[in-house]
Amino acid sequence: ESARKKLVDAFAAKGIHKGVVLLQGGNQETQYDTDIELVFRQDSWFNYLFGVKEADVYGAIVLSTGQSVLFIPRLPIEFEVWCGRIRPPANFKESY
Repeated sequence: ESARKKLVDAFAAKGIHKGVVLLQGGNQETQYDTDIELVFRQDSWFNYLFGVKEADVYGAIVLSTGQSVLFIPRLPIEFEVWCGRIRPPANFKESY
């Protein structure tokens, strides 16, 4: 949370007090044209600001209030067959 406050304060120092900062986290990628997923590593700035370890997440910070919002991907039920349990939104809220 203090990292997000530093970002809001940096914008305020430049005279920017309104708006929303939208950031994209890292994407899960596959190797070439196969279904083999590469080892995922979260974007370092996104990890610094939000602490999120999962792929394909977006984050927003409202400059006027400092409030932050995570946008998590909606995964199809078939995802569970290959990749395990789908975490509900409440789990993200609790973790981050």
